[in-house]
Amino acid sequence: MIKIIFSRKGLDSTAGGIPSPKKGKNIQSFPIPYKTNTLTSYEYLGFGREINQLSKKKIKPSDTCHYDPNLETGQFGQVGAAQTHLENNGVEIGDIFLFWGWFRQTVEFQNKISFSKTDPGHYRMFGWFQIGKIIKLGDDPTWYLKEKPNPSSHPHTIGKWKKNNTLYIAKKNLNGFVLSG
Repeated sequence: MIKIIFSRKGLDSTAGGIPSPKKGKNIQSFPIPYKTNTLTSYEYLGFGREINQLSKKKIKPSDTCHYDPNLETGQFGQVGAAQTHLENNGVEIGDIFLFWGWFRQTVEFQNKISFSKTDPGHYRMFGWFQIGKIIKLGDDPTWYLKEKPNPSSHPHTIGKWKKNNTLYIAKKNLNGFVLSG
């Protein structure tokens, strides 16, 4: 039986304290600020201006972040208690991660972005993937990188981590479901 895992992402009260932006019908989940094991900045991801203005300059465009999950490359890392929880519940190839977070409508006026005063914010799903491969990276994942770390390297493949550091890789196509009707 396929398991579905709900995974909350974004800048909650412990990591920035602001919602991710919603522009009309488009949403973009902001990754959390992170100083170690990453070379990816908000500016590199194209979020520099938005994160700086929406955080009231608490987060700079040049600040690095933990871009995880990376839905473009189909990679999601877990470590520590979160990974132990997944292992204890038998999460395996074929199971599905559903990613959700806190979003709020933004407005732009005179080249300044702010959160709409009429939208208190809301939670919604923003992405998913079905597990195609599970890679136990371990505490020193440098063996995994075939090239030098760069701004697009997944953070769980850079630096030192706990022993259960794990990378989940998405399947190319969703399978395991039968539709009837």
